[in-house]
Amino acid sequence: MDYRYAIFDMDGTLLDSIPWWNRLALDYLAEKGVKGPEDLNRRIMTLSVTQASEYLIEHFGLSESPEEITREMNARVEARYQNEIGLCPGAAEALERMKEQGILMCVATATSLKLARPALERNGILHYFDFLLDCHIAGAEKTSPNIYLMAAERFRARPGDCVVIEDSAYAIRTAREAGFWTIGVYEPEMQDADLARSFCHQFVNNLGEIRPGYLET
Repeated sequence: MDYRYAIFDMDGTLLDSIPWWNRLALDYLAEKGVKGPEDLNRRIMTLSVTQASEYLIEHFGLSESPEEITREMNARVEARYQNEIGLCPGAAEALERMKEQGILMCVATATSLKLARPALERNGILHYFDFLLDCHIAGAEKTSPNIYLMAAERFRARPGDCVVIEDSAYAIRTAREAGFWTIGVYEPEMQDADLARSFCHQFVNNLGEIRPGYLET
């Protein structure tokens, strides 16, 4: 199957941020003297930072307000994206090959564009993308296909003309059920690799394995 449009997830697909995200809430609770469960990230992975803050208050009895927790979390996140988080293996090479093939690309991320744009620019890959979308702009998290459908509309393309490249099983399933072609990308800390394999049309160990413009199904 040939494709001319590629919709990239960012965290865990383009940027190597997942190990840090997996510890964010646990480390925050530890600083407050609370030991959180090791599967905490799995419980909150589909939530926004504000929703996650409300979850921490409800389940762990924190005295801070949702606004205070969100502010503290956002400050930590912003510092990491601006200064530390780097690229996933094969990302830069894959983007360059896709550009050479004339494939139009965008980013569809759950992370705020306020954080995403500087991180992509600092890592030297922002110029590859025609536009960036986040879940706030789309009006829904990735349990809904809104962000992918919005990307296809921006490209003036049908879902079946686009490939969605993701590292999360639930997001891959969302995109596939909405009619998109999908490539799953292995992320070392992903806990649902087998599930992701079952949902996607193609699964790769890193972006460097993707053949630009062609999907092996």
